[in-house]
Amino acid sequence: MTLIAAVGFADEIIVISDSRTSYKNNIKPPQNILKKIYQLSSHSLISFTTDDVAFTGKLIEKITLFAASRQIKNTSKFVKDITSYAKETYNNLAISSKPEIIFIYSAMIDKPYNIKTNKLTRMLNLHKNNSFIPEKIITLKIDPKNKVTKIPAPTPLLVKQHFPDGLISSTVGWDYTVSGSGSGFEKDIADIYSKLFFFPETQNKGIILCETCKDYLISANNQTIGGIVQTFTISKDGVKPVMFIEGDNRKQYIDHNGDWVEEDLKTGTIKKAKQNLF
Repeated sequence: MTLIAAVGFADEIIVISDSRTSYKNNIKPPQNILKKIYQLSSHSLISFTTDDVAFTGKLIEKITLFAASRQIKNTSKFVKDITSYAKETYNNLAISSKPEIIFIYSAMIDKPYNIKTNKLTRMLNLHKNNSFIPEKIITLKIDPKNKVTKIPAPTPLLVKQHFPDGLISSTVGWDYTVSGSGSGFEKDIADIYSKLFFFPETQNKGIILCETCKDYLISANNQTIGGIVQTFTISKDGVKPVMFIEGDNRKQYIDHNGDWVEEDLKTGTIKKAKQNLF
């Protein structure tokens, strides 16, 4: 089950998931009711894929409570503390079984990003006719003699943690990662990444990726992924949900209970991914 993805740009991260819960051996039909992205701090999120929703719910609850008590300004250290706590807590909870879980932690950190100068130059030349270039790049003085160009913070940090072993892989900078049975969505991201990089406004990027993911879920025809596409952004301004209205057709938002809601404005049909499902 599950599609989770995190995409890092110059000034923001977009975090995406579906809402489907599917069951082993089809003992129950799939349900599109599961919230899979949770806030850890003002500038970080955790998303998950799992083969044991109930176990993961207990683990997520403990992680988010620990995170709430461990708010520090150094976001990279904060994420390191969280991954250590997650590993310890998983081992304490996993007595009778060891579920397979993947967490993606997404955070904006106060650390510059070093990129190869020739790579940056190629990107800028490819999109030199664009009306928008991220401010932190357009103000740079790029010296071709320097092999590396330092991009000012904040910088995306994407960390993937695999259980039951608790192993971690991470990337700092402009990158993306996808996990779960919807991992084929990574190709769709690759196809539009460079264009989105030079697209204005974080909210706009979030809406485009949300709609791209929705199209992927339909075209993939995979019974283990689907439902409401939940989308968050992380920027220097913090974590924000991507909520929008599509004319007279539909709107997507988080309600007062923290549930993700997709409302069909023509039929009045409402779909929800619930905050307190566990």
